[in-house]
Amino acid sequence: MIAAKATCAAITEALVPDAATIACLSDPGLLRIRQGGIFPVVGIAAVAMSRAVELGPRYSILTVAPTTVPGIRALAEACGMAKHLTGVHALPTGVSRANTPVTKPLVT
Repeated sequence: MIAAKATCAAITEALVPDAATIACLSDPGLLRIRQGGIFPVVGIAAVAMSRAVELGPRYSILTVAPTTVPGIRALAEACGMAKHLTGVHALPTGVSRANTPVTKPLVT
């Protein structure tokens, strides 16, 4: 919710662009900005889900933070992609340690 508000504010307070891209895997604010209809906006998660379904009927998502899982699931539902989603998996380390060398499997 906080990320969505911040994203909406950042985009709408700037000069009105011709289009915008949200580059965060849960696409915070995407649906709210689209409802405003001022300019086209795409989110990398929505585009990635759509493309994954073009490549095969089922897809899964790996994210770096467990806290992003609910938002990603909600976005899949809102975009009509939830029926194709087999799972959302998070690295156990979160963002701050995502670059730490891996010595054991991150996802089982």
